[in-house]
Amino acid sequence: MRTRLIPLVLLSFAAFSLVTLSSVSPDLAQRQLIFWFVSGFIFFLITKMPVAYWWDLGEPLWKSLVFVLSGLLIFGRVTRGASAWIDLGWVLKFQPSQFALLIFLLMALPKFSKFRMLKESKLIELFFYLLIPGILIFLQPDFGTAFLYMIASGVVVLWQKIPKQY
Repeated sequence: MRTRLIPLVLLSFAAFSLVTLSSVSPDLAQRQLIFWFVSGFIFFLITKMPVAYWWDLGEPLWKSLVFVLSGLLIFGRVTRGASAWIDLGWVLKFQPSQFALLIFLLMALPKFSKFRMLKESKLIELFFYLLIPGILIFLQPDFGTAFLYMIASGVVVLWQKIPKQY
């Protein structure tokens, strides 16, 4: 029973939100339901891949994230005060900054957790990998996402083995 409690609670919240959305806009509710099924299928596919595959993709994904976030600053259209969205057509928009923390984790954890203690050069490198996406998100300006990214990635930095002198 305990292993099924959290998925059941999440499913009930999802059903409640879908019913609420359908009372406001039936078209949006139908589109949301399609997105749920597609994302569930993608989630299922991703869970079948080995973790080592994702660790290997960490640095290329981080470089791609920096490239896309930089491109948004130059070419992005402003929506509600922030140029944080990429229009993918069919009224589908994508916010790459939402994946910043996941990509930072995929890059930083395998790269820095293998050290017994981080030396100064590795600590500077870790902060470089942390701050570049944070600054780019802050410049969009998407302050909420930037704040959450910096807090969550800061916890990851504190989790690393850093000498007490720092």
